[in-house]
Amino acid sequence: MTIKQNCIEYLKSTNNKCCGCGSCFNTCPTKALSMSHDQRGFLIPNIDMEKCIDCGMCQIVCPIFIHIERRINNNQKRPQIFAFTGEKGIVSKSSSGGAFSYIADWMLNGKEGYVVGAAYNNDFSVQHIIINRKEDLDKLRISKYVQSDQRDCYTQVKKLLNNGQSVLYTGTPCQIAGLKSFLKTKDYPNLYLVDLLCHGVPPYKLLREYLEEQYGLTNISEICMRKKDGWSSCLDIRMKDGTICVNNGTSSIYMKAFLKDIILRESCYTCHFASLPRYGDLTIGDCWSARKYKYSEPYKSKSSIVLVNNTKGYYIWNESLKNNPNFNLMDMSDTDIKLLNTNIQRPNSKYTNFVNIFWKKYETMNFTESYLKTVLGERPVGLILYGSNNYGSCATNLALYLAIEKMGFVPVILDSLVPLRGISNDFLTKNCRTSHSLVKKNDVELVNKIFPSFVVGSDYSFNITATFTRNHLEFFLMAFVSNTNRKIAYAPSLGLPNFEQDNNTKFLFKHMLNRFDFLSFREDSAVEHCKKYLNISSQTVIDPVFLVNKEIFIDVAKKSKLKNISDYILVYILDPTPEKIELVKKYEQLLGLKKFVILDLDKHDKINKAFDEGVLGKLSFEDFIYYFLNAEFVITDSFHGTCFSLIFNKKYISIKNRNKRRFDTIINLLKDGVDFIPIYDNIDKAFGSTIMSMDYNFSRINSIIDACHNYSNNLLYNALMQTPKTEKDSTDINVQYIQLWRQNYNLRKELSTKDDNKDEISFSEIKQDELWQKISIKLKSLIPSYLELSTVYSNSFYRIYFVGTNHKIHYEFAVYKGKFYFGIHCEDQTLQEACRVSFENIQRLWNINNPKSLFKLNIPINLTNIDTIIIFALDNINKIEGIVTKLLSIKQLHI
Repeated sequence: MTIKQNCIEYLKSTNNKCCGCGSCFNTCPTKALSMSHDQRGFLIPNIDMEKCIDCGMCQIVCPIFIHIERRINNNQKRPQIFAFTGEKGIVSKSSSGGAFSYIADWMLNGKEGYVVGAAYNNDFSVQHIIINRKEDLDKLRISKYVQSDQRDCYTQVKKLLNNGQSVLYTGTPCQIAGLKSFLKTKDYPNLYLVDLLCHGVPPYKLLREYLEEQYGLTNISEICMRKKDGWSSCLDIRMKDGTICVNNGTSSIYMKAFLKDIILRESCYTCHFASLPRYGDLTIGDCWSARKYKYSEPYKSKSSIVLVNNTKGYYIWNESLKNNPNFNLMDMSDTDIKLLNTNIQRPNSKYTNFVNIFWKKYETMNFTESYLKTVLGERPVGLILYGSNNYGSCATNLALYLAIEKMGFVPVILDSLVPLRGISNDFLTKNCRTSHSLVKKNDVELVNKIFPSFVVGSDYSFNITATFTRNHLEFFLMAFVSNTNRKIAYAPSLGLPNFEQDNNTKFLFKHMLNRFDFLSFREDSAVEHCKKYLNISSQTVIDPVFLVNKEIFIDVAKKSKLKNISDYILVYILDPTPEKIELVKKYEQLLGLKKFVILDLDKHDKINKAFDEGVLGKLSFEDFIYYFLNAEFVITDSFHGTCFSLIFNKKYISIKNRNKRRFDTIINLLKDGVDFIPIYDNIDKAFGSTIMSMDYNFSRINSIIDACHNYSNNLLYNALMQTPKTEKDSTDINVQYIQLWRQNYNLRKELSTKDDNKDEISFSEIKQDELWQKISIKLKSLIPSYLELSTVYSNSFYRIYFVGTNHKIHYEFAVYKGKFYFGIHCEDQTLQEACRVSFENIQRLWNINNPKSLFKLNIPINLTNIDTIIIFALDNINKIEGIVTKLLSIKQLHI
């Protein structure tokens, strides 16, 4: 075999071993080698067979080959080790304790030499550069978690060394080994080598793609991958407009993938150079154990670990780091190396399954999708939760999350779509997977790609009387979810909207709920309401807190810092009244126990003086569960307070409160097997009850709950496994539909509080539902196969909205403050001409040459072939019917 053939075979065989250092590229005498990026974005050498002269130098200088031959490293196997922290001003600019800055300053000023290190280019790619001015030192500071391109740096360094210049070369261990092999192990007394404790290197291609996806590469002025006040990894972005986007190591997809070792170069997992003896004269990195030991204060924030590997290393140490009185030093040579930094003696492990899955998916997906699909697996479930500042809300959402997880799925709370609030945010973001660190706010396109299933949870998720629900209704009703994905509603509260009189809301819910693949409610009344008014079938299921075993909540209570509290009545009252307070006093005297009172979190500061004593402060969720678990007796007006009394088998009295239909669901659940159910409409019945002598029959209660637990879990599991509906639908249209409905609902609510005489819009004008229903029917009858018509209202406008399978047209009619408005929206190219003619005919019929208000209004809707909406205003139009007749005749002519 010729040298050329041997070289080629060697390069092929080391494809996964190659570290991309560029030693071969810098050595090749005929420039037959070039460094290029492979499909994953990693630098690899490529050979031009026309230029190759069979010299074999590329193999001779390869650090991988030389390492195997044991020819280039004679450093100490057990070096002396120090913890180091410099002055505050330097440390704040550094990744760790500032050791590099002082060594580099010694080289630039003390030796008048050159420093070589990694610096960002304008596009945030990284390459090694050579500096000889202190003002350029900032370019080389701070960790850069991407592989640096050496280019011809080795060649330039060799020229400097041969010219007698002193050079400090810093880099990853493989880059240091590459330089030493390039120099053919010649000992240059003017060359000083510092290798870094390296986590491994990702390719720049992934960083560039991530920055472009998330921020737009050209919008960024600066990035930073280390915090100034500690070791925490980050990816903070400074935009050119001055905005700073802060991302810690767990809130950036790129940093997550890096820290989980998913996107490292293949050779990094078996790195020959991340071990003892090290390859530099000095080795520097993070001193992880600074927080584990009682070191002086400077070591608790940031400190460097410095390994002195040979005689030249001692020289650098003594000259640059050891003798400054402003430095903090500590000899760590006797400390377990694993506690100092594991990368001293071994590379990071390869999670083979994750790594292989990621790169396989990256062949057809972008970086973000590939990562999310990798870590979330094949069964991710997106949760849309009504997470409020309420103990019950937190409990029901946690239980739903854990129930789905136990089924073998990977739930993620989509708080980037619907934010969590108060205690739900505090507890769930610490104990559950959430999307705010995975997906940009409101990125519905990405979540539709990542999640094949979506579940909307319990509480006020469908209850439009809640402002928060209305403001996020497009998410709760899953208008954004593609029809290729499952849409599941588990136990939301409907609140029984007035479908009989409010056709607007009726049409909305009929359309949206029909899109669900599985629909359930926690109240029997909601199931009956949907069947009666919407002709939609659904299931009654138990509240999510019953989906999991009580051991789940016992484990939560164990995390409480409260200990050894017992022998008390727990009073959990959301809305105190004099009668409820008297009831509590009665049972205090009857049982001879002290009381602890838990109040509504949102009202706590206003109502905490309702009780004379025993009122607890605002509790953590763990403490809340602890008090229920250890109570002797419970008095509550809370639905979930009643639930936890049953779960933990506590004797209790419950007063129906707020949404009383929830309590009826519990009564209906238990009434066939339990004689005594102390849940009362009227507090007088609670006063007359002989509670302590009654048999609560908890064994029967547990049996009933277990049966419902199994039934509801099976329903939910089957829903998550079923094939989703695939009817054609437009998520953009559905979202806009809800937005229009919300505008109208809020307007009506606002006007209901005003005096009609003081407002220019009269109720009679807004409530002409019957007239507009007739118009809707006429329009629908024209082309019923193409048009599915819904009538909605926006602001004070009358609006007729067409959602078609093949064509979509949007006509608007509005009367507002004495003006009539008409608008056209058409997304189908073939119908745009009809819209244009319609507009011209309207101008001709009404003799409008120069309308007072003629303008275009852009609507954020992601569909192809979109025409703009044209709106104009007419004065002195009194009879709506006449105008509608003209418009109808125009429509009949042109569609």
